[in-house]
Amino acid sequence: MLRIRNADGTVQDIPQGTFVELVNPHDQSIGSVWFQQSANTMIRIVPGTVDAARYAAMFKVKFAPMEIYRSDLVKS
Repeated sequence: MLRIRNADGTVQDIPQGTFVELVNPHDQSIGSVWFQQSANTMIRIVPGTVDAARYAAMFKVKFAPMEIYRSDLVKS
């Protein structure tokens, strides 16, 4: 299941069948898209893939040129 967790700890479930876009606030490009296809299947669409090209054409959006993973954000 996809959900949003607020800073106060409360959560809001995202309805199944809804696309969740992680968007760069500076240029509005998409870093990735998440979609819960079924109870046991989560799809992630990332830049540079055929799925990203299809999604961008379908919804008239653009993906970021690359996704950056920061290991310093991981708690030890």
